[in-house]
Amino acid sequence: MTWLRKLLPPPGPLRGYSVISLVAAIGTGAFVTGSAAFFINYVGLSAGQVGAGLTAAGLAGLVASVPAGVLGDRFGHQRVLIVLNLVRAAGFAGYLLAGSFWSFFALVTVIALADCSESPNRRAYLSAISSKEDRVRANAYNRTVFNIGFALGSAGAGVVLALRDPRLYALLAVACAAAYAVSTLVLLRLPAARVPVAAGQAAPRAALRNAPFMAMALVAGAVYMHTQLLNVGLPLWVLQRTSAPPSLLAALMISNTVLVIVLQVRLSRGADTVGGSAQLSRRAGFALLGGCLLWGLSSGRPALPTAILLFAGMLLITLGEIYCSAANWGLSYALAPEHAQGEYLGAWSLAVQFMQALGPVLFAMPLLGLGLPAWLGIGALFAVAGLATVPLSAWSQQRLAVPESVLEPAPARS
Repeated sequence: MTWLRKLLPPPGPLRGYSVISLVAAIGTGAFVTGSAAFFINYVGLSAGQVGAGLTAAGLAGLVASVPAGVLGDRFGHQRVLIVLNLVRAAGFAGYLLAGSFWSFFALVTVIALADCSESPNRRAYLSAISSKEDRVRANAYNRTVFNIGFALGSAGAGVVLALRDPRLYALLAVACAAAYAVSTLVLLRLPAARVPVAAGQAAPRAALRNAPFMAMALVAGAVYMHTQLLNVGLPLWVLQRTSAPPSLLAALMISNTVLVIVLQVRLSRGADTVGGSAQLSRRAGFALLGGCLLWGLSSGRPALPTAILLFAGMLLITLGEIYCSAANWGLSYALAPEHAQGEYLGAWSLAVQFMQALGPVLFAMPLLGLGLPAWLGIGALFAVAGLATVPLSAWSQQRLAVPESVLEPAPARS
């Protein structure tokens, strides 16, 4: 099983955390794949209620990332992760008792808050249990394992959905709740990361007031909007503007997952420095531009040329996704002060999630209405954002070299 060992981190805490990622991803993949059927056929909600609840909960979750990161810096990221896993386990178990829109909305909001709080603490914990040189690679391993688990969970959900028995849909929520409970048990066995001595001594909201850092995070988030292109833009395009059969969409998504699993660790090299990460972001922008061009050319063609263009475009989009992920990890770690990793990673996550929220609005209607010109415009956005990463990362690195106390305004004299 040499190929499997290459996908896993070396023995130690990082490999232990990969078990958490695998288990949690299996539960997440199962529930996400069947969530629409669960909410509509088991809970009894309408599609409009599900959409409204998920959107509102997602927006509410944005406020949690920075405070949660601060809590992790103060009390330990592992402790916060344990609490968040227990909250999510209880939340998914609570779905079994949800019988109205408002009970569903309360639960989905709590879970969204926990999900957004998890990201900065998970990444800060991975940073703490690995060396500075290996923390980007640790995230690459983690993402690879997560994709494997998500695929396994999706396959399991497919079996449940194929049986077409709404009573069995409860297994999807049970699987996700059990996955987070097991993840908590594994996390308890891992070493507790040391809380930095200077934690809690940074100026309040220092990350949000750090203009170069937030500008860098927003631009990185613009490149990261390619995920919404995959989730929203591509399905609409394939189904409404091309001659490709609907089944081809599943094949495209599977090819994306397989490529990420195989290439993420290998292609993340070079992201251990600010300069290297910025170059990867620039590379991501151009790869995404190329993919957008090929997808835009796929409309109005016979089935075979359409499929070739779609798969070639997916190859470039996936390369852009891999480079973008590595660049995001490298830049956010390197540009965050060591004593406030949770807070700064939370602010970075907030900026990226904000840009993600804009994706469906920017992509859906323009692509269907304008076709190729819209694809070129979106691709140009990715390329420009990737290029802008280079000067913005240098500016943010210069700011990092200046102590925060120097940047804070002097107190007023009475």
